[in-house]
Amino acid sequence: MTSVSPSTVDERTLPSLQNAAVMALPFIGAVSSPRLVLQTILTDPRIPEDFRLATLSLPDIVVIGLLVVTLARLISDVPYRAHLGTTVRQIFSQGIGIALLLLAGWMLVGVLWAQHPVLAGAGAIHYAAALGLMVIVADRLRESPNAVLTGALLGLLAGAMVHAGVALLQVIKQNPLGLEWLGEVRRFLYETTTFYRAPGLSMHPNYLGGYLLLALWGCVLWASQRLQLSPEKGLRTLVLPLIIGIGCAVGLLSTASRGAMLAAAISAIPLVRMLLISLKGRMRTLLIISVGAAGVIALIVLFVVVLRGDVITRLFTAREFFFEDSWAVIQSSPRNLLIGVGENNLMAAVAAMRLGEMVNLLPVHIVYVYQWATLGLPGMILFGFALVGMLRGLRQPNQRLLFVWTCAIVGIAVASFVDNYYWAIPPHRDLLLWAFGLWWGLRLSPISAA
Repeated sequence: MTSVSPSTVDERTLPSLQNAAVMALPFIGAVSSPRLVLQTILTDPRIPEDFRLATLSLPDIVVIGLLVVTLARLISDVPYRAHLGTTVRQIFSQGIGIALLLLAGWMLVGVLWAQHPVLAGAGAIHYAAALGLMVIVADRLRESPNAVLTGALLGLLAGAMVHAGVALLQVIKQNPLGLEWLGEVRRFLYETTTFYRAPGLSMHPNYLGGYLLLALWGCVLWASQRLQLSPEKGLRTLVLPLIIGIGCAVGLLSTASRGAMLAAAISAIPLVRMLLISLKGRMRTLLIISVGAAGVIALIVLFVVVLRGDVITRLFTAREFFFEDSWAVIQSSPRNLLIGVGENNLMAAVAAMRLGEMVNLLPVHIVYVYQWATLGLPGMILFGFALVGMLRGLRQPNQRLLFVWTCAIVGIAVASFVDNYYWAIPPHRDLLLWAFGLWWGLRLSPISAA
């Protein structure tokens, strides 16, 4: 009987578990509930649960599992220690990485002046864990580029197809499907009855829109990878990504998320521009016709199938950013203007200002202003610096895969001007740092070269 040494088991098992977590996180990345409530900090019913509870979502549990497995591998695998150390040095020796690391430190320091230190500390720890996720994703891509990238994208796209399928059925039924046990939310009382915006299995249609935005770019990235690995097969390699991409697009339209749709259109501009420059003759004409036809079909599906003809209500009514309360908190004192009220403490400050008023309270729906209110100017600037730094990937079209995924980062940056979920809602912050990890992995590994 042949025995297998423990070291051999570790060499195979632990990397496989890391890969499984990198794949699983985007699969469940849009599932905001069920969640494990660790501690109730605020009991004010006017404040949404996300801003008054310390919780663990399903994606959070995957992150914790990944960190534990990585720690076990660091202990048992000496060469891996050196490999991960190199990745850490490569990321955090550059301005983008330094900014993201300083942001973690600044969030932790904010506990000192936060009205509710537990909320601030929970947010800081969550971000630090997600930052660890980013590094591990990047390192896995460096260690096994094509296999890990394929697995990560398949996880994202499989999850997207589940959500898109549920969203389409919700639109057909014009109501939830009764899948509360999977995290489906009930119809919001404030929503119009003339059409139904599908949330899939997420907590809000906008949240699902941001998730499917990333999935659309995942399809483009997967198509680019397949074309790069098998150029002899030509356009045949694009058939499956195209089919899945259409499914993701239908799901995105089902959410009727104006922010996500706008972000999808704007983030596609660099890619379309690059293709128009590189293609000639009939291929350029075909691209123009295809983009135009796709746009027309998308508008027809949105106007007729999703909005049921009620275009004015959804597309031309004012967008509520819930700006006033959060801006009032920022302006309320020089300290708040400069260093903020502390991570996760914005709604406590808003509730104190609106004491005695029986109204639902919500934070500003702009990531950057939300960060200004919670983390002050230093936090907002550090995050903005990192995000803008990543956009440099658009200057390297020869690194095809990096260029494509930088377009996804553009989408995140644009969507963050009109909503706050990528940063303010913990499960989606996991997804954000996973996306950042993919960007770093593509930058640091040779896989991006055309």
